[in-house]
Amino acid sequence: MRPSRGSNWHRTSFRTSSSYFPNIRNAWKPAVNMSLFKEFRFRERVVVELRGESFNVTNTPIYQGPTTSLTSPLFGSVAIVQQNFPRNMQFALRVRF
Repeated sequence: MRPSRGSNWHRTSFRTSSSYFPNIRNAWKPAVNMSLFKEFRFRERVVVELRGESFNVTNTPIYQGPTTSLTSPLFGSVAIVQQNFPRNMQFALRVRF
């Protein structure tokens, strides 16, 4: 008895898909940045500017995507590693004359 054409499975051709899934994307959240400044005028020509800037104001973390390698023991798990920068603040004093 001859097997049909569709039942000829070979050990080397069982899996035809890749063991890595590059199309899985990470979650995306917008970063909220803020800047405040105030100018103080002294006489006619001297201006002092006080400036404060903050990046990622809400301190929202974006974690890495899940592990997509089928051979990894951590397949499908999400590591708690923050990909974006945590909240960052900077202040400046500028004098123009």
